[in-house]
Amino acid sequence: MRFFSLTLIFITLVVPVAIATNNQEKLSTQVVDRSAQQPDFDYYFAEALRQKHLGNTAESIDLFLKSYDINPTSAIVSFELGNLFLQQKADDMGFGYIKNAAELAPQNYFYQEKLALLYRSNGDFSKAIEVLERIQRLFPDKDEVLYELSQLYTQNGQHKKSIQKLDLLEKRIGLNKAITYDKAVQYVLLKNIKQAHKEIDAMLKKTPNDHALWILKGDIEYERKKYGNAKKYFQKATDIQPESGYVYISWARYYEAIKDFSTSEEYLYKLFGAKDISFQDKMHYLEILTSYYSKRMDGIEKMHNLYTSLLQSHPMEYVAHTAYAEFLLQQKLVPEAIEHFYTAALLHPSCLECWVYLLQYYTEKNENEKAYQIAKEAIEAVPNHPVLLFYSGMLALMNDQKEDALVQLLEMIKFTDYNEPNYAEMNAAAHAMLVDLYLIYKKDYPKALEQCDLALKLNPSNHVVMNNCAYTLALQNEQLERAEKLSAQSLEAEPMNVSYLDTYAYILFKQKRYETALFFIEKAMEYTKDGEKNAVVYERYGDILYFLGQQTKALEMWQKALELTQDATDTIKQKVNTKKYVE
Repeated sequence: MRFFSLTLIFITLVVPVAIATNNQEKLSTQVVDRSAQQPDFDYYFAEALRQKHLGNTAESIDLFLKSYDINPTSAIVSFELGNLFLQQKADDMGFGYIKNAAELAPQNYFYQEKLALLYRSNGDFSKAIEVLERIQRLFPDKDEVLYELSQLYTQNGQHKKSIQKLDLLEKRIGLNKAITYDKAVQYVLLKNIKQAHKEIDAMLKKTPNDHALWILKGDIEYERKKYGNAKKYFQKATDIQPESGYVYISWARYYEAIKDFSTSEEYLYKLFGAKDISFQDKMHYLEILTSYYSKRMDGIEKMHNLYTSLLQSHPMEYVAHTAYAEFLLQQKLVPEAIEHFYTAALLHPSCLECWVYLLQYYTEKNENEKAYQIAKEAIEAVPNHPVLLFYSGMLALMNDQKEDALVQLLEMIKFTDYNEPNYAEMNAAAHAMLVDLYLIYKKDYPKALEQCDLALKLNPSNHVVMNNCAYTLALQNEQLERAEKLSAQSLEAEPMNVSYLDTYAYILFKQKRYETALFFIEKAMEYTKDGEKNAVVYERYGDILYFLGQQTKALEMWQKALELTQDATDTIKQKVNTKKYVE
C-alpha cells in the first residue's frame, strides 16, 4: 500500500487546486501547451488502465494521478480517479473527481449520470435534479432520464413536477402500468383522489382484467377508510384472480379493518400458499407478521400457524425450516427445532449454521456417538471448515477414535490462522487435545511439548494443559523447574485434584525431593474417592516410599497397583517381582 499512501499525500497537498477550489472553469478553459509531455501522459494513462484491469488499485491510482498532474483538464482521467477512490471508500475524493469530470465534459452522458447518482445517494435531491434536467436537455430521447427525474421529484416532495415528467414519458411511450401506478400515487399524495382513479381507469380500459389495478383502486379507498368502496374493488380483483396472494393481502387488511380478525388471519395463512408471490417476498411478509404478532398475548400460536402455512407450501425451502427452527428455539422447543435444522441441512448441505446447531445439541446431551456421525456428515457437506473440523476431532476423541481425532484436529489447525482472534479459543482447545493425543495415545513427547507451548500461548490459564505439559516434561526428565511451576499453578487452581497432586508429586520425585513428594502423593491418596482407586497413584506412592527406605510398604503399594491394572505394564510387574524400583 506504499503507492496508496503517497497518493493520499499528493491529493492533500496538490489536487485541491483542481477540485476543492472555484477555479475549475478557468482550469478547464485555460490553454496550455502540453505537447512535449503527451508521450508521458499516454504512457501513464495506458499503464494505469492496465494496472486497473489487473486489480492493482493503488498502483493504478498512482499512475492516473501522474497523468492528472500532466493534464488536469483530461475528463477521462478525473472520471477514472473518481471511480477508483469511490471503490476505496474515499467518498469525498471520489465525488470531487467525478464532479470535476462532469464539469470538464458537460455533454458526456455517462459523467453526468454518475454525478447525478452520487448526489442522489448523498441525499442531495435538488442537485441531482439539476444535473438530470441538464441531461434531459442534452439527450431528450433518454426515456430513463424522465423516469429518474419523476422519482427524484417525488423524493424531494415535488409531486406536481413528478407528474409532469410522467406525463411526458407517457406521451412518448403510451399508456404503461408502471407510469399509471406512479401517477396515481402522486395524485393520492396531492389528495386528488378523483384524478388518481381517473388515471387507473384509463389503464383499465386497455387492460380490464388486470387484477393489480383493481387492488390499487381498492387500496386507495382503504387508506381513506372507505371500506365499502374498497370491498367492491377487492371483490372485482378476486373475480379476476381468486388465488392471487395480493388479493389475499387485500382481504386480510380489509377484514382486520372491520374487526373480523379470524377471517383476516385465514387470508394471511392463504398468502403463503399463493403462487404469484415469490418465496423471498413471503419471507418478508413473514418477518412483518411475526413482528406484529410478537406484541400480542395470543401471538405465539399465531406465529406457529404462519410458519406451518409457509412450510406446507414450501417444504423444500431450507430457509423456511431454519426460520421456523430459530423461532422454536426462542420458545425453548429445542428437540422440535433440531428436527427442522436437520431437514434444512439435508436440503441445503452447505448450511453451516444448521450443522453447528445439530452438533451443539447432541454434544450437550452427551449423545456423543450420534454427534460424531453428524460431524462426519457435516465434514462431507462442508469440507475443510475449521468449526466442523474442530467438532469432528473433539467428538472422535470422545468416541475413542484417536487416530481420526488426530487427523481432524491437525486439519483444523491447517485451515485456521493461529493468530486470528476469532479462532483463538477454538485453536487453544484443539492444541490442548493434541497434547493429550501425543502424550497418551502416540507417546510422542516432543510433539506433545510442542503442542503444549502452542496451547499455553493461546490460553495461559488452562490448568488441564498446564498439568499435562508439566507431566510431559517430567516424563522427559527435562525443564523440571518449568514443570514444577506449571504443576504448581494448576494445583493452586484445584488443590484437591488427584491428577494434579500426582503430577506435582511425580515432578518432586524426579527432583529427588522425596519427603515433599510423599506429602503430595499422600494427599492424592486421601482425596481419591472410594471406588476410584488409581493404579498410577498407588505405583507412584510405592516409588516414593522405596527411595525413602520403606521398601516393604513400597512393595505393598506396587502390588495394589498391579491388582488395579487390567493391562499391567512390564515395569510394574518387574517392580513386584524384583521388589526393586525399575525406571
